Amino acid sequence: MVPEAPTDLPYNFRARLQLYDMTEATCKSLCTIWPIVAPALGEAISSFIKAELEMPTVARIFRAHGAEIGRVETKHMQLLLSGGIGDDYIRSSRHLNSWQAELGLTPRTRIFLGTLILKAALNAFARKTRLSGNAVAKRGRVVAQAIAFDVATSFTLYQDAQATAAERRRIRVAEAIGEFEPTLRTLVNSVMGTSDALLQKSADLARGAEATSQRMESASHSSVQMARSIGSTSESANALSTSIGEISVRVRPATIWRNGLRAMQRLQWCSLRVFLRRANK
Repeated sequence: MVPEAPTDLPYNFRARLQLYDMTEATCKSLCTIWPIVAPALGEAISSFIKAELEMPTVARIFRAHGAEIGRVETKHMQLLLSGGIGDDYIRSSRHLNSWQAELGLTPRTRIFLGTLILKAALNAFARKTRLSGNAVAKRGRVVAQAIAFDVATSFTLYQDAQATAAERRRIRVAEAIGEFEPTLRTLVNSVMGTSDALLQKSADLARGAEATSQRMESASHSSVQMARSIGSTSESANALSTSIGEISVRVRPATIWRNGLRAMQRLQWCSLRVFLRRANK
């Protein structure tokens, strides 16, 4: 019934068979009651598609793929509810869950389908054995076991697919980072080099500003000294003029005038030379 190769089986498939008591005897019971369940399955699938068309979260999917979903679910449930839990059932489980995940459906959708199938099967058993509630309960229990096992398998496959997809995304991200890392390292080094150059340039500018400030301070000091020298020269000229005035009282006016004029010219020339020399400094 169950394939021997472990790689062909969903995760913990054998343990799940035991957990849900899906023994050889259970599979034989499913095979026995299948003729009663088969008509109920079609009824449940129809109710399932109709109800999901009214469900806002999946209505769009069922409008586009409702007929195909019904066909695939019917084929899968025929394998399960007839007791055929073997290679075909495992392949069907993988295909069904992978395809529905691509459509955007989750195993929650299949829980609802399982509920409808169980309800339809119980009604069929009740019609078949009106006077035997025990028979209805016994058959219903077998169908419930099978449906619960199938839903658990769907969740396992769904979670495995999610984990696999997450691992593939992680690998792609790691590969992308590995490919981008040299470029990123070069960019970082370039930015660091530019930052160092900017810092050095800032330091040079700061030193230049300090030197300029010192030169300006020196020039200001020279200007003060020059002003003092000019003031001193002016005072000397005034003193000389006073002396000439005093001498003029004792010397002839023409001689005094010529001598004083020459002295004033020499003094002005000396003052001008001193001023120009200090200005050039």
